[in-house]
Amino acid sequence: MLEMKQPRAWLVAALLLMSCMAEEDSLSALQARGGQGDAEAQAELGYIYYSGKDVPQDYGEALRWSRQAAEQGNARAQSLVGWMHDTGAGVPQDHEEAVKWYRLAAEQGERVAQSNLGALYREGKGVAQDDAEAAKWYRLAAEQGVASAQNILGSAYAAGKGVLQDDGEAVKWFRMAAEQGHLKAQFNLGVKRLTGEGFLQDKSEAAKWFRTAAEQGDMESQNNLGRMYEFGEGVQQHLAEAAKWYRLAAEQGDKVAQYNLGALFHDGKGVAQDAAEAAKWYRLAAEQGYPWAQHKLGGQYLMGDGVPQDYGEAVKWHRRSAEQGHATAQHDLGALYAGGVGIPRDDVEAVKWYRLAAKQGFAASQNNLGFMREAGRGAPQDWVEAAKWYRLAAKQGLALAQYTLGIMYANGVGVTQDFAESYVWLSLAEAGGHDAAEALQQVRQKLSPATREAAQREAERLLVEFNKQ
Repeated sequence: MLEMKQPRAWLVAALLLMSCMAEEDSLSALQARGGQGDAEAQAELGYIYYSGKDVPQDYGEALRWSRQAAEQGNARAQSLVGWMHDTGAGVPQDHEEAVKWYRLAAEQGERVAQSNLGALYREGKGVAQDDAEAAKWYRLAAEQGVASAQNILGSAYAAGKGVLQDDGEAVKWFRMAAEQGHLKAQFNLGVKRLTGEGFLQDKSEAAKWFRTAAEQGDMESQNNLGRMYEFGEGVQQHLAEAAKWYRLAAEQGDKVAQYNLGALFHDGKGVAQDAAEAAKWYRLAAEQGYPWAQHKLGGQYLMGDGVPQDYGEAVKWHRRSAEQGHATAQHDLGALYAGGVGIPRDDVEAVKWYRLAAKQGFAASQNNLGFMREAGRGAPQDWVEAAKWYRLAAKQGLALAQYTLGIMYANGVGVTQDFAESYVWLSLAEAGGHDAAEALQQVRQKLSPATREAAQREAERLLVEFNKQ
């Protein structure tokens, strides 16, 4: 994902770097000049007291000197006064007051104020939220080289927020920021290189940008670089290297990296196989709400894999994952309800969870939902509805569903009897490893040689189609 939210703490450093105090200007000399109304000296004193540069940090003095300069129209001082109201440094936080001072500075071309004003418009603080107005101010700052503004403008183009969606423009601004060392821009540029959005896909170039940011500690880039090493995308596959980068991100709290590292420990890839260590990392990700990890942790409790077997915990973690829309967890929770494992048997709940997964295209749930409707469990018996769900699973190549659908066509149950159609589905089931030989032999006897050959050709065509899925 592209990172859209960017912290603005970097602006403190940016403000301070703008200080232009000459080496020979002593504090007392600046105070004398400031006392005589010299706006530049007043602005400089504001920055000195704000930063605590060679003096004890004093927000009150910073604001006093900066406001004097700001009221004379000094843009740097206006920007700092805006920042102090924005962040509540030395004054009660007041975003409307911050907008006022930022705007005065921004309209004079002060680039940090332009970026900060864009942020307030984007966040709807002190002004009505307005993505287009945010993009306008970010662009002005970006054109003056503010890396954070360049990155956020790139994100706006990527998402079409406040500007027309344009991956090419997104890449342009990401690159400008990335080449200045902006970590999130390096990550975002890596994502664009990986997906090929905005220019030709180049996985090795993506890995380069992820590595650049990863080596500076960006956890999302560390996770992405680990994934590239795990699957050999843009780099030579190296599972131990994948584990290294996943660990660096996981230790910073990245939930996706925690899940990925858990998976390596569970499967013994790049690290010694250790189900307990896998459970440790899955748990960290699960407690952050990551549904994939919640499902895996639930599975470990179900099987007693790396943790003591605990059906109650299994149900708990499967439910948390399922409630977030994880199809496999929904299916497994349905199966727990259908079997009464760790929870009282409840066919209505089973049908509910199977249906949610089935609607997401999960073939096993489509098959099981077909069975429940066929058997009248959890819902009224309905052969036509059963055939519908069996067909959906069969078209995804599930051999059991293909066999059941073939039998339904042979018997004319839930569908119009059709031996040729039965032959097609039974042939596919047999090819998929389900023992359908006896049923196929019985149906074969019902078909003429020409019809049987046509059905065989259709089965072969569908088998090729299913293998492409």
